[in-house]
Amino acid sequence: MGLNLWMTPFLGIHANYRFSLLNEVKDSPTEDKFVVVEQTYLNLGVKFRRFYGLAIDSPSFAITLSYLKNNFSVPTASTSRTKYKNNGPELGIELSLPSTKRLFWNLSLGVQPFVNHDETAGDLDLRAGQSSESSGARVSFGGEYRLSRKTRPFLQLTGLYYKHRFVGDANAGDPPPVTLSTISKTFSALNGLCI
Repeated sequence: MGLNLWMTPFLGIHANYRFSLLNEVKDSPTEDKFVVVEQTYLNLGVKFRRFYGLAIDSPSFAITLSYLKNNFSVPTASTSRTKYKNNGPELGIELSLPSTKRLFWNLSLGVQPFVNHDETAGDLDLRAGQSSESSGARVSFGGEYRLSRKTRPFLQLTGLYYKHRFVGDANAGDPPPVTLSTISKTFSALNGLCI
């Protein structure tokens, strides 16, 4: 679900909330075993927009300042998956280009230079060290149909990319085996949104 609320033509707030339905992931790197997981995504912030023209089909450019939170939950009995939470500030840009008088294409890019990453390992005795460096990026692409100046349903696909570097003592490596003193882990997800 998403909402863009413009208080003036140049200043607005935005909110996005997404969650997974009936999502399963592989629980073992060697066995054909799956577990049900739940993923949630929250993005709240403000937008500063500039129009390039006075017509209803004028292109626009926006700068966004947001707070982003992403949770990934697995059952506590999972044998090789951990729960994690990512949150932090995001700086982004958004471009809206007309295709016809009513249909617009939207492209949005965001950078999260400082991400707070927390992992919880359920029943596992799993330690990956401490997350000393975490960052993320987001890209969104979609369309918007302008029924009027105030009503605009949109469809948006979003890709997230996180990079976490763990340092310190670890008791397990990711397959294939890696050095346990320093582990670098990368996570990416693709989410869809339709409003």
